[in-house]
Amino acid sequence: MAHRLLRDAEADGWKRSDFPIISESCLGDSPYVRMGNKEKKGFYLVKWKLVITGKKNGGLGIKNLNLQSEALQMKWLWKYANGNQLLWERVIEAKYIPEGKWMTKEVTTPYGVSLWMSIRNLWDEVKNNSKVKVFDGRKTMFWKDNWHEKGNLEELFPDVYNLFTFQQGFIAD
Repeated sequence: MAHRLLRDAEADGWKRSDFPIISESCLGDSPYVRMGNKEKKGFYLVKWKLVITGKKNGGLGIKNLNLQSEALQMKWLWKYANGNQLLWERVIEAKYIPEGKWMTKEVTTPYGVSLWMSIRNLWDEVKNNSKVKVFDGRKTMFWKDNWHEKGNLEELFPDVYNLFTFQQGFIAD
């Protein structure tokens, strides 16, 4: 695709110096091109959606780094939620105060927390796409965790939930 764009542009009178090939080591023999030169960035001539499409589907097969980053952050959330009290988990708990047994409270401090804040912001997505196994009930919150097949009880029965004064209880309580 990039080779064809470059060939067509040269046929229309463009100079090759207007199309610096970048990241060739990353892309192997499928470089992509952008309009501009070494002094001026310019704009890309290939749609990013095409760049991140698999080679079998006509793309360049580059991984979508935003999705890769989110997946890695969700992996850290999962490790924290199912933790073994490793040093990094204890540091997070000491700094951000646990909310229940699974997660810390939402990060609201604007200074020095951007990494955990960005990881923590994905918690709802991880939680909504996960099911909880109850086991002995000491780590599963009765109202808030998603242990029932239809969702968490707080959302299923909001009127009953609002009647209870002890809303942070665990199944074992």
